[in-house]
Amino acid sequence: MKDENIEVKKKYHRLATGLVILSQGIPFLHSGQEFFRTKQGNGNSYRAPDTVNQLDWIRKSENEENVNYLTGLIQIRKEYRCFRYRTAAEIRAKIRQFPLPAPMMGLIYYSEGYDILLVVNPSKKQYSISLPKGKWSLLANQHYADKVPKGSFYEGESVIEPISLHVFVTSSSTSNPAAALASLFLQKDDLTKKGKWR
Repeated sequence: MKDENIEVKKKYHRLATGLVILSQGIPFLHSGQEFFRTKQGNGNSYRAPDTVNQLDWIRKSENEENVNYLTGLIQIRKEYRCFRYRTAAEIRAKIRQFPLPAPMMGLIYYSEGYDILLVVNPSKKQYSISLPKGKWSLLANQHYADKVPKGSFYEGESVIEPISLHVFVTSSSTSNPAAALASLFLQKDDLTKKGKWR
């Protein structure tokens, strides 16, 4: 990361912060994290002056797009209870891994009335994935994040941009997560045989 340009670093910063916001448990964000706060490389600034520790509000104005994006992810977390399960038993029962090729990661969250698919691409490569059967709406991608879905429905394949997370939502098609996951693996096997699983 040391040799990466600033825009790539900002993308990784946004991705990492997004993962914290959408993780189970209580997210912890540092003051100014949403606008890329910096302490000029000082990793232990408790004795540093205000010139190091103060919040630079000009940076907030300069990075308003990122502030709005993370605000949107917080709204998604608040709107959809599947990101705020209260017990380990509930997490184990209602969240399943969505199989994707490394280094990508995917999770399916099952809740009453809706299912959510979270796809994470930490690499610098663009991927095309096959969505589970159904009509999916987009809550978040590399540019957009809001509790209100954006655009038209997604079916079949979807492109996942580099260094990004995507959140899709669909009306719940099943009350049996295990059955839905079994169906998903059958889809994967079928696509693999046809050379379409990427």
